[in-house]
Order: sequence, then C-alpha cells, then structure tokens
Amino acid sequence: MSDDFDSIFERAKEIHNCYRTALLNMKYYGRKLSILKTRNRWLDILVAVGTSTSVGGWAFFNTNPYGKVAWSIIGGLVVLCSIVRPIYNVPQRIENYSKLRQGHKQLFFDLKKLESELWRFRQLTVAMIKTLENAQEHHKNLSLEDKDDDDDALIRRLQIEVNDEIPISELWYPTNNSRSKPKQESL
Repeated sequence: MSDDFDSIFERAKEIHNCYRTALLNMKYYGRKLSILKTRNRWLDILVAVGTSTSVGGWAFFNTNPYGKVAWSIIGGLVVLCSIVRPIYNVPQRIENYSKLRQGHKQLFFDLKKLESELWRFRQLTVAMIKTLENAQEHHKNLSLEDKDDDDDALIRRLQIEVNDEIPISELWYPTNNSRSKPKQESL
C-alpha cells in the first residue's frame, strides 16, 4: 500500500508543479509581450518622427546648433532602426509571444480546474491523471515553440510572485489515511 500512497503523493505534486509553472509561464510571456510591444511602439514613434519633414522643418532643428545635432542623431537612429528592425523581426516575435502567452494561459486555467477538483474531492482519479498527462504534453509543445533564450532575472522575479499567489502550503496533498489507488470514476 505504501507504493500506492507514494504514487498518489507524487502525482499530486506533479499537478501542483505544473499548475505553478503554467502561472509562471503565463506571466513570463505576458511580460515579454508587453516589453516587446512597448519597444515596438517607441521604434514606430522614432521612425515616424525621424522621417517627418514637418518635424525636421521646426525652427529649433534649423536655427539652433543643438537642434541640428539632435536632428542628425535622430536621423542616425532612424537609419539604425531601419537596418535592425527586419533582423529583430518584431512583428513575428510579437505574434509568437502572443501565441505562447495564450497557450500558457489556457494551460493555467485547465490546471486550475484540475487543482480545484483535487482540492474539492481530496482524491486522485484516473480522469485527473489523464488531464495532467494532456497538460504535460501541451506544455512540452508550447516549450518547443519558444526559440528565444530565457530571461533568468525575469523568471526569478516572477517566481516570487507565483510563490505569493500560490503558496505550496495551501495545496492539497494526500495523507497517510488516504492510502488508495486512483479512483476509476470520471468527474
């Protein structure tokens, strides 16, 4: 019987880890998306201002020596942005982060439902195990879509948020009294 208890305990732990990881990933891709959109907006503003003949015609840029230097710097930045933008591929990255955030958000809510069922019924069913396995497969597929390097500093900051929002101490774990195999009935 100890093996059954250990197995149930480990499965509950897997559910909790997946749930917390899904929240972390949802936050991570949401933050990365927000940062990328902000950078893209500023690049758009810089290019719009730098290519505007109206702004370039302002007296400040034509009569003031600092204005001429400022306009030259703006022009240089516009050229630099025009070169870097296609390489940086901002629209494609925004689309990718949007899909990843949405996928992890869906995964989080699926696992939140599973957590709720686990807490409510205080037992592990075969249907719950199947849901967990599907969630793990979904997570694997989403992870394979991310081509960028991880931002470890951001992950550490967000992990603190996840720990505050979903403390491990508030998650259900089976006790020695619940020494049974997963139930066959589906929810």
